[in-house]
Parts: sequence; C-alpha cells; structure tokens
Amino acid sequence: MKIRIYQSGKGDCLRITGASGGNILVDGGIGDAFDAHVRADLGTLAASNVPVDLVYISHIDEDHIQGILKMLDLTMEWRVYDYQVSKGKSPKPPKGPRMPQVQEIWHNAFSVLVKENAQAVEDLLAQSSKLLSLSTDVDVLEIASEQHELAYSVAQAIQVSRRIAADQLAIPINSQFDGSLILVRTPAGAEAQVGKMKLTVIGPFSDDVETLKSEWNTWLKDNQERLAKLKAKAASDAAAIGNAGGGVPAVLDISLKQLGNREAVTAPNLASVMLLLEEKGKRVLLTGDGHADDIISGLEFQGKFDGQDKIHVDVLKVQHHGSEHNIHEKFVRRVSADHYIFCGNGMHENPDLEALAMLLDTNKDERPNQKYTLWFNCASTQAPAGSPKEHMKAVEKLVAKYVSASGGKIAAKFLSASSFDLDL
Repeated sequence: MKIRIYQSGKGDCLRITGASGGNILVDGGIGDAFDAHVRADLGTLAASNVPVDLVYISHIDEDHIQGILKMLDLTMEWRVYDYQVSKGKSPKPPKGPRMPQVQEIWHNAFSVLVKENAQAVEDLLAQSSKLLSLSTDVDVLEIASEQHELAYSVAQAIQVSRRIAADQLAIPINSQFDGSLILVRTPAGAEAQVGKMKLTVIGPFSDDVETLKSEWNTWLKDNQERLAKLKAKAASDAAAIGNAGGGVPAVLDISLKQLGNREAVTAPNLASVMLLLEEKGKRVLLTGDGHADDIISGLEFQGKFDGQDKIHVDVLKVQHHGSEHNIHEKFVRRVSADHYIFCGNGMHENPDLEALAMLLDTNKDERPNQKYTLWFNCASTQAPAGSPKEHMKAVEKLVAKYVSASGGKIAAKFLSASSFDLDL
C-alpha cells in the first residue's frame, strides 16, 4: 500500500493506492493548492487510463471539498469540450489536464429542499439533486466574502452533489451504502470494499449528522434567492454537454438511488465520515476533522480495540490538522501508530504546538521504545507569509527537539515539493 501525501493548503488531500490495486482520493484540499500540487498528478492517472475508484470526502468544509470541486469542474470542462468537438466545432481545450474517471464518491449531503430533509438521518438518501456549477457564479463570491463558514460549506456541498448527478458526470454517490448517508451502523452495514481494501465506518454517529442537517436546513431557508440563481446556472451547464431536457444520453440517464473540547468543534467537523482502512494486515485510520471522543466511540462500536482497550495502526491521519480541540491524552494513550500524518500549513496555528507536544510526550510515557515517523504536508518554506510561516517554523523547531532527544526512535518529514509517498 502507498499513501501519497499532497501539499493541500490548510486542508487535507491524500491518495491511497492498495497493494493489490485500487485508488482512493481522500479529500481535495484548498482549490489553489489542488491546482498547484494535485491536478498534474491526477492527470498522469488519466493519461494512463487509471481510474480513481473512490473519492472520499470526509465532510463539507472548504479545506476538504474545494479541491474536489476543482477536479469535477475540470472534468466537466473536458466533457463540454468533447461535446462541442462532436458537433463539429473547434473550441479551445481546457487549460488543465484531463482528470481520471471517478467510479464512486462518498459524500454526506442533504437535499436542496428543506421538506426532503424532514425524515431521520438514518433513512435519508445522500444528496442527488440535479446539476449545479458555482465556480464562476458571482453569488458564490458573495457567499465566500461573508465570514460564514457553514454558508460556504453548504454551497460547495450542493455543488459537488449536482456536479456528479446524472445530468452531468453521472458518478454514483454512496452506492456501497445503498445511496444512503454514511453513518456508524452495525458492522454489516458499515463496511465497504475498494479493490482488496476493506473500509469500516467509525464515524459519524447519527446525532451529529442530525445537528448538521438542522444547520443545513437553516441555510436553505435563508438563501432561497441564491438557490434560484444557482439552479438557473445548473440548467445552462446541462445544455453545454447536451444533457438538458430530453437529450440525456441513455448512459447518463441512470438512477442515483444506487448511489479536546468537543464543544469547540463545528457541526460539519463532528459529522466527518471517518474510516478504518485495512488491507493485508495494514491499517490506516482516516479521521477527517472528527473529535477524539467520536473516533474512540466508533472504534469501540466496531470492536476494533484489543484486550487492553487499545489499537495500534500503521498510519493515523491526525484529526483536524492537529488542532488542540480534537485530540487529548486519553486518545493518544489508546490509539498509536507507526506513522502520523499532519495536514496543515500553519493557518489557524495548526498543527497546534501543545497538541503536538502532548502526543510526543504521551507516546514517550506510554510506549518509550516505539519507533515512529511524523509526516507534515507543509514545510515552513512553503507556508503562507506571516503568522502561518512563523508557526510552521515553530513546529519544525519543536519537532527537531524531540527527534534529537529520541535516540533515533522518532523521524520527521516536512513536505517542500508537491507530494511525497509513504510506502507500507
């Protein structure tokens, strides 16, 4: 198994390739980072006709979903280009490379109609509304300019759901879960397969998705005029590839029915889809922006702790960029890893220095002979100017102190290129 760790701004973006094949794209990071560091690599997959078997969007925050939107928009641009060529026109090709075929997306989102979100989250189907493109819509710029995180997140989540709908890219959503929202359920209803990789859902629980649904519906009620504009833009996108009205090709006309301080953590983060990936004895814990308590609860529910109520994995993607709100000592004592991946570029002072020191000190106390590696997807040389750059310098200084004192037990890698690979 190989994990490719990308520079992704203040967000997350990984690509996991199974030992027996299969590609999983884990989130997409911030949009400009996707263009600079991820897009070309995915283009090489497309050039070799290698698909992405699963795009897993942990939750709707922009630092996880924005790069996915970039990928889908570029896919759409090539679809429009090919359609125009088929009609005898000579359009300019898109500026970016073709993106690989996506076989399936995992994404928890709700309908654009409040009344369709009335039932219990366990029974709701994931968002399967018709297409929408927000990438050049001035309304999105207005939303982005308002310092209102949920509003921007909901808009982007709607965009993803509509971009992948049958009218446009026809990518199945949550099909291994019968098109339903992805939740912690009994083991039989919470396991899926990508190649030989088994993925067990350990989060979110229904209560946290219910809270997110409530906030989503509040946004919908407050933004009806914007939604009307976005739906109009959606119709023009359908026409651009010949999928409007009765002109939907049969191959596209498919049913998407197959488709620390916890109180300081936002509803979208608490609703993160979190997974335990297992293949050939290797285990990877993918945590999105979830909270330590919820990760523990999910692992307990799925029976993943050993007789000492602990679990050791090969890789832990440290939750919420190493924020102090999402990790605590109890978690580190119960969950350990050979490799810790931190996704963050110093924005919002993540990875948090106190959280990082706590992890390192607890590991020294709990398992003094353990050897492990810290992987950071940004170096100070790559961090944004100002406080993020200074914060990453402080992270590097702190980590260097622990590495030096470890006698070779701790190693650390800071990413200064577009990506680096963790081979298991």
